[in-house]
Amino acid sequence: MLPRLRALLPIAVCVMLALIHGCSAEDGDDAKCAAQSGKDCHACLQFAQCYYCTSSKKCAYNPVNSFLPKASDCSLADVRWGTCWVNFLALIISLVVIVLVIALSIGCWCHCWCKRRRTRSVERDEQSVERDEQRYARERQEREQRVERDEQRYARERQEREQRQAERRAERQTRTDAIRDKYGLSSPARDPPYTAL
Repeated sequence: MLPRLRALLPIAVCVMLALIHGCSAEDGDDAKCAAQSGKDCHACLQFAQCYYCTSSKKCAYNPVNSFLPKASDCSLADVRWGTCWVNFLALIISLVVIVLVIALSIGCWCHCWCKRRRTRSVERDEQSVERDEQRYARERQEREQRVERDEQRYARERQEREQRQAERRAERQTRTDAIRDKYGLSSPARDPPYTAL
């Protein structure tokens, strides 16, 4: 950015000097323009402050503070300023059209740039949302798998506990039966069920 500004600095200085020189009208400018009256357009337009009226063939001074020449002196369609082949009215209209085209171009460029930026922002947001949804889906799937593994482990451990408990119960029952047989006690399983008298 700084090298561009450095490149524009001499141009800006030249424009400022030209404006200062153009704004400092001397008393002799009016006389210079009046001396060119009756001559052709090119002789009159040698001086930047002069304009040429084609209807009266008059060269007149146009002060810097009044951009347009007086209508009583010459109509805008007959005024030549800067170039002899374009009248002042066409020059003003063409400058206005050029400025409008440039302004519209800048406006269109800004609109397209902002729209593209907004579209990219929306796309980035959508991609971010999509990534978040994928991450949440992965996490949910991992949680479900972890819960399923834990449930399987708990079921396996419960089954193993029940099996060990059944084995201990059977072992206790065999010891109890062995003790009853040793001392001649009848086992409740061998006793006939109770019957009412």
